Amino acid sequence: MRVMKFIVLFLGFIFIIAGCSSKYELGEGASSIEESALEANNLANAPSWVLNGGGTGLSAIGSAEITKAGLQFARNEALAMARDELARMISVKVEGLVNNAVQQTIGDNAYDSNVEKYGEQVTRQIVSQTMVGTKQKDTWITSNGKQIYVLVELDSNLADKAKKSIMQNLSKDNSIPLEKDKFLDALDQALGNDL
Repeated sequence: MRVMKFIVLFLGFIFIIAGCSSKYELGEGASSIEESALEANNLANAPSWVLNGGGTGLSAIGSAEITKAGLQFARNEALAMARDELARMISVKVEGLVNNAVQQTIGDNAYDSNVEKYGEQVTRQIVSQTMVGTKQKDTWITSNGKQIYVLVELDSNLADKAKKSIMQNLSKDNSIPLEKDKFLDALDQALGNDL
């Protein structure tokens, strides 16, 4: 009898805990969002990636209002916003990598405007080539049908191909305004570890 009583109490405790937990699976990054805020923004049943971002690798989320122009128009707008955000993220990351490669090549010497322009050009090339490797991973529409969210991710296989292509193109480039081999080695190492 005592064992049965303990089991009933234990199961009751488990049900109470389960009932008190959030009914939304928000994920770790969004677990502190109040349920009333989610409901007010029509995000009550949003998938975790809408609130927490994508999964592995580089990803971004875009959203758009679904207007009289239709779902396809809103989807394209959301995709454009997500890709724009992803391009900004990649650009910041790559700019840092290129600047580090330049720094390793020329040390503490004063920056030459040609070196700076070349670094910007390399950054633009890498960003444009890696953006070709983006694809839509998921879509979600709010329950009221007024907003669409899309998740865009960088395909790591295509990103690797883009890095190889860029390194090949740079190795053929004779206009590099710094020590070519040293710069290419530093850039290859930085891109290999971080993009």
